[in-house]
Amino acid sequence: MGNKPQSPIISKSASKTNTTTLSTQNCTSSSKKLSELPNGVSIIWLNADAQNDSNDGCTTKTMLRLLHSSVFFYTDIETCLAFIRSIKNKQAKVFLIVSGSLSLAVLPNLDTHPAIDSVFIFCNRPERYKHLIDEYKPYVINVFTNQDELESSLRSELDGFQLRQLGMNFFAQKQSTTRDLTYDAASFLWFQLLKSTLVLSQYNDKDKNLMLNYCRHHYARDRARDKFYAQIDAFDRDYTPEQAIMWYTKNGFIYKLVNAALRTEDVDALYIFRFFIADLCRQLFAQHKIIQQQCRNQPIITLFRGCRMPREEIEKLKEHIGGMTSLNGFISTSYKECVAEKFMNQRSRQSDAQKVLFEITADTQAEKVVFASIGKLSDYPDEEEVLFSLASAFIINDVTLDNATQMWHIKMTATDVGAKAADDYISLIHKEYSNISVTIIFGQLLIDMGKYLTAQKYFLELLQRIQDPEDPDLGHIHYNLGLTYTFQKELNKAEQHLLQAYEYQKLMDSQKRDVVRTQNALGWVYQDNGELEEAMKFYKNAEKIGKHLLDADHLANAQTYSNMGNCHLERSQFEDARKCYNKALRILQIHLPRDHPRVGVILNDLGNVSRKETDAARVKGSRLIALKADDWNKTLDLYRQAEQIFCSHLPIHHPCTAYCWSCMGLLYLRENNIDQARFYHAKALKSYRLSLPADHINIEISEQNLKCSDYQRVNDSYLRGCSS
Repeated sequence: MGNKPQSPIISKSASKTNTTTLSTQNCTSSSKKLSELPNGVSIIWLNADAQNDSNDGCTTKTMLRLLHSSVFFYTDIETCLAFIRSIKNKQAKVFLIVSGSLSLAVLPNLDTHPAIDSVFIFCNRPERYKHLIDEYKPYVINVFTNQDELESSLRSELDGFQLRQLGMNFFAQKQSTTRDLTYDAASFLWFQLLKSTLVLSQYNDKDKNLMLNYCRHHYARDRARDKFYAQIDAFDRDYTPEQAIMWYTKNGFIYKLVNAALRTEDVDALYIFRFFIADLCRQLFAQHKIIQQQCRNQPIITLFRGCRMPREEIEKLKEHIGGMTSLNGFISTSYKECVAEKFMNQRSRQSDAQKVLFEITADTQAEKVVFASIGKLSDYPDEEEVLFSLASAFIINDVTLDNATQMWHIKMTATDVGAKAADDYISLIHKEYSNISVTIIFGQLLIDMGKYLTAQKYFLELLQRIQDPEDPDLGHIHYNLGLTYTFQKELNKAEQHLLQAYEYQKLMDSQKRDVVRTQNALGWVYQDNGELEEAMKFYKNAEKIGKHLLDADHLANAQTYSNMGNCHLERSQFEDARKCYNKALRILQIHLPRDHPRVGVILNDLGNVSRKETDAARVKGSRLIALKADDWNKTLDLYRQAEQIFCSHLPIHHPCTAYCWSCMGLLYLRENNIDQARFYHAKALKSYRLSLPADHINIEISEQNLKCSDYQRVNDSYLRGCSS
């Protein structure tokens, strides 16, 4: 291979915990760090005795921890309410368990605590508080005196919460959906890509068992455990891919858990259910062929969906008339308007919930708009249900209120633009890599999303399954495992997997071009360990191989020049760094849209060159002690261009976006604009916490810089992931 070190690199941290889901916490004082809740429900128990060690208190806390993954305990009402008020994520909601006496102080203030979805009064004297159920309807679910009743109600309400979440994303209708997208649109695009790779991948009994074991664990303490276990056993015994729609419409164990994962965009849960989701998507596609045949002469059909929606969501729909929206999950509609109205009239606990009737126009002949008439396959044939496949998109045509009925009418048209964007991404991957399978693309997608631990688990499972030592996926698996370990700072493991990838790639003619990437990744490992000379040797070797095996402007060469630029920058060789980054930028702009995330990375890097070059000049006592206005604006503009790209095209809380905000925070602090510096460091810290392992070095650095008011004391040693 060339320049391998004599001794292995020592890993500086080996983390196993992902902070995407918050763990149970005891909260008696400041909760600033905990207010950044994930999507979905968190349970809070507010009780003056919640921290005591009595048997009742301990058993209740144990029950709550086993019931749900995000649970908090408070004894002080002011601290608890301050925490709830601090929740900024509008997709995060609270189920509040409160004692009877404290409920009298909490309930009158519900309007100022919009994160509270439901209140469960847990006390010894229910007769004193029963009147609160009607007085604060629909927030107060009930008054409970024993743990079993409370647990049963919580479980039921948790299931119901997931089912009533629409999970809508919005974006403008453009010529190309890969440009100028909002945060919501980026989330939608990634969902499309997940769907595409899921459907194209093949699964086996091990995938099915993973899902069923998860389901058994979920229902282990449920009062209806025996019923759910019987369903799970029947699924295990009888299921075939041709029965996916039937099982989904049973409204049993799988319907609840799959929809919970889809509505909250829980990538880890989607990974667990990938086996069933893929089967359901495939069967819907097959059934769509039938509806295409049936409707050849009258291809345009009208479908209806009824529900209750918060007024805020309706206003967002009004603001995006002419744009597009997607509803996360498999979307149920009906040929019958009366069936939709039945669902629209169901009870809702949301105080501002409005009756909404969707009228959806769909072209049955559109190949990429997948939906099927499933009445004959459903347990409810009279509803004449039509089910849209995962990640369907719709153009919003009109949003109006019928004053007489107080019912909103929303007209939409199904569209295939999002599916085409996903296809373009997969085509680019095939263009860039040698002999790559869709199984590998799915794992790479997880890496691109910043889900490093999930990707690592996925590739390790793939590695265990492969029996053939000449399987063409082996080189790609080891390469991607090397990337995941690199970003987690487990450098010994990263090196081992990258060296294995290199050995496989050398032996396979179809993958020799991928040697360039592996050389780059090995260089990154050494650079991350501070061995810049060794790192540069790998980069130059990658450059040499790239010139020999690839076109001069091949995308892999852009990665080489980017890495060489990083190495020059660490050596304070600013002009060399700038030249390398510009070479990389030129190649990227030949192959990719000008607002592709990898272009954003290079723009961020060029901003770093400008900022650090000025820092060095100051240290040397140069006359460039103060930034000239045009230099300041140029540096900030580079960061802002990168920020716009990342925010438009990457999932929320992606590490690349967080790093960009960290750089902007450093730039503002250097100019003594402390408020702006802290604004960007706070945004970066939130994203790091929600995307990286709990003990990742970037979280520690970001916490330090958030508190720092002196630029001479900042920490600029953030760890950056090796690009794939």
